[in-house]
Amino acid sequence: MTPQYGIYTENTAVAIDSADSFSELYTLTADGELYCIDPEGEKEEILSDVTDFGIEDHILYYLDTDEQLRRAEVSGTEITNDEKIAKNVSGILNHLNGYVYFYKAEDSEDGADLYVYKEGKNQLHIASDVYTNYTRYTEDQKTIFYLKDYDSDTMAGKLYSYSYGDKEDQKIASEVRYGSFYSSGIRYIDEHSLIYRKYQYEEDGTTVYDWYYYNGRKSDKFAKEVHFN
Repeated sequence: MTPQYGIYTENTAVAIDSADSFSELYTLTADGELYCIDPEGEKEEILSDVTDFGIEDHILYYLDTDEQLRRAEVSGTEITNDEKIAKNVSGILNHLNGYVYFYKAEDSEDGADLYVYKEGKNQLHIASDVYTNYTRYTEDQKTIFYLKDYDSDTMAGKLYSYSYGDKEDQKIASEVRYGSFYSSGIRYIDEHSLIYRKYQYEEDGTTVYDWYYYNGRKSDKFAKEVHFN
C-alpha cells in the first residue's frame, strides 16, 4: 500500500502527517498483527491476519489473509463499522483523499484487473491486463496513470490514464518504458502532467529512447534518440 511508510497516526502516514501531536501510532508486524501504540509505548493488538493496511482520517483500509479488502473506523484501540469492500483482492496500490486503488490478479504474467474504491461509493473496474509494479497518481488522487499489455522483453507497455468518473480509460502512448514516469522525483503528478520515454531500439549494448512531455491533453516530443546504458 502506498504511502509505504509502515507507521500511521489516526490521520495518515507518519511521514506526511502535519499535526503538531498525535495520540496513537499504528503498525503491522510480519506475522500480520496490527498494533496500536500509545504515547507511553504500551501496545495492543487490534487486528490479526492482516497483510496490508493504511489509515486516513480515522478510516482504516486493510487487506486480510482471505484476500478481502476491508474498511473500518478506528479510534485508539477501538475498531467499529468493519465492512468488506471487495473480495479476491491481490494487493492495494494506493490510498489517499478517499480513493483506494487495488487490483485482482489470478495470473501475474497476464497482468491484473485494476479497480478503484471511493469513500461512500461502490468499487469500479478500471482496466484489465494492467502492469501493477509502476503506477502514478495526480495530487488529488482522482487520476491514475499505468501501463497495459506490458512486454517483459522490452520492459515497455501502453501508457493509459483514468480519472474517476470517466466511462473508460484513455490511451496516451505505446512502447512506454517501465520506470520512466517522472514528476519532480515524486510519485504524485502535478496538474495531470508527466514526462515519459518511449522505447525505440537497441544499439551497441545501449537502449535508445525518445522523451515526451504529456500535459493532460497531448504529448510532445522534446528529446530524440537518447542513448541509455
